[in-house]
Amino acid sequence: MDLESLEKELQKIKNSLKYPCVAIIGKTGAGKSSLIKAVFGIDTQGVEGIKTGAGKPQTTEYEKYPKHPREDKPIYLYDSPGYEAHKTQEFLDKTIKFLDERKLKVINNNFSSDDSIHLVWYAVAGSGKRFEEFDKTIIKKIKENKIPLIIVLTQIDMLKNKELTELKTEVKNYVDELAKELQGTRKNLNIEILEVAADPHERTSIIEKQEYQEKLLQLVDKSIELLPTTYQNAFIYSQELNIKKKRKIAWLFIVTGASATFASSFTPIPGTTPFATFGTQYSLFQELDKIYSFQKYSQEIKELVNSIDQNRGLVLAAGLVLDIGSTTFSILFPGLFVVGETIAGGIAATYILNVSLAYAKTLEEVSLRYLSLDVTKDEIFKYFKEHFKKNFDKYNQLPNIKGVKDIDKIGEEYINE
Repeated sequence: MDLESLEKELQKIKNSLKYPCVAIIGKTGAGKSSLIKAVFGIDTQGVEGIKTGAGKPQTTEYEKYPKHPREDKPIYLYDSPGYEAHKTQEFLDKTIKFLDERKLKVINNNFSSDDSIHLVWYAVAGSGKRFEEFDKTIIKKIKENKIPLIIVLTQIDMLKNKELTELKTEVKNYVDELAKELQGTRKNLNIEILEVAADPHERTSIIEKQEYQEKLLQLVDKSIELLPTTYQNAFIYSQELNIKKKRKIAWLFIVTGASATFASSFTPIPGTTPFATFGTQYSLFQELDKIYSFQKYSQEIKELVNSIDQNRGLVLAAGLVLDIGSTTFSILFPGLFVVGETIAGGIAATYILNVSLAYAKTLEEVSLRYLSLDVTKDEIFKYFKEHFKKNFDKYNQLPNIKGVKDIDKIGEEYINE
């Protein structure tokens, strides 16, 4: 398979990701912007499509972000309009209209369609210490329209333990009453109640921050669980908290690249030279960057891990210079590669798996280590360089690919590692 064909196959994977629509509903100042930034890495301040503000009702209608599909964030977020105390009824009317227009529709016996709302996060500000009648009205409408719902108690770092317990009890009691009214239970009605602190105050201890991070992770995992199956992969791709779940998405791209270079086991593939194999590697690196939001790291690192010196036949991968000419493949796969000939499919597939798994694993480790830390570019740069080499050595111990079953086995072990 040539590089152009591979690009088309990778594009098919991206096209197969069905964008979930998540509505974030709540009062002005309920912490919706912080929630979006913490989970998806999207800063909504001044971004076209979402105009939320710190306590100021800036959005006047339900805003969709992004306006057009973004491959690096395959998700649509709907932010509720801001409102002031004297405009409660106007907010209710707009919200009920919005929910009625975008309620889940039955498609092939499943509640699912691309223009529906697939999940609602209803934000109740912990700092407000109140669960009001209009909250109940909106929550009831959400469930009448059969939309999965997570009631998110936000800003819990502003509450004392007693205050949080009282708020949770009030919300739970109402949900139980609603479940009886709708002749169901909280579980079969797809209602969850979670508590978070997306942007804890400065005095928060390290231990408390870790606890709050775990609570955000629970929100991500529960959201994946409640979403219709068709939309789960795109949500996993878009979120930035459950890094390990991204292995499933990364593998979709890696296995496509490996399968493309495999073709037929140990049969030389016309045009499958070391440089053609490198082209596959380079395309995969770009896709893995997007999955792990690696664009947010320094341009220096991106240039280091993705740069090509076509004249010398070198790839710089995290500071590790790999000669992708004949010599390297002879050393990596002794007895299976003859200098001067094209690369057999099994060898090419083994190499692509090794280097791509090492790259994805290193991205995962960088994300997990520096997820919530304020560190310098040099620190990330140094860590990546050291761990890419370690991971490449690790995955280079994998047996050579002899068939599709070998690839599938490696994928299963990688995802469940």
